[in-house]
Amino acid sequence: MKIRQATKEDASGIAMVTVQSWQSTYKGIVDDKVLREMTVEGKTERWKTKIGDGSILFVAEEKGHIIGYVHAGKERTGKSGYDGELYAIYLLEQYQGRNIGQSLIRRVAIELRKRQFTSMIVWVMDGNDAVHFYLKLGAKHTRNDQLKLGDTTHLLSGLGWTKLESLTQKNTLG
Repeated sequence: MKIRQATKEDASGIAMVTVQSWQSTYKGIVDDKVLREMTVEGKTERWKTKIGDGSILFVAEEKGHIIGYVHAGKERTGKSGYDGELYAIYLLEQYQGRNIGQSLIRRVAIELRKRQFTSMIVWVMDGNDAVHFYLKLGAKHTRNDQLKLGDTTHLLSGLGWTKLESLTQKNTLG
């Protein structure tokens, strides 16, 4: 398994991970219609604009295939008290539980620190078991928000790290 910076050529692979991860992670949480309407083609176009926009985007690949990614950058609202934000981290279901997510988090924390960020927040949808992953990495619950997808409003938990240094040490991530 290798982690590297994403390139424009990775857009369809990242889109595939996005769609498959949403369909497995959010089944029973998000309206089925929302998940059915999500397409690799549509997400590929979105990722083509995100790659190279100044945000941080790393992919995890195995045998030349993208199996996961992490996307981060400046906190988007300016209201959270954190300067960095973990926008997304997804791994194909069959690769979860192998410490790849921890490696992606560490890599993005190192890059955020290089860019002079000191803290980071992530938003987790109610019902997503990833909350346990973030808490295990030392995140603390900081606030709640809401997100409307389809006809449903979902509760979001804001989890944050006030010091990115805690994520950059390999031995602190297990």
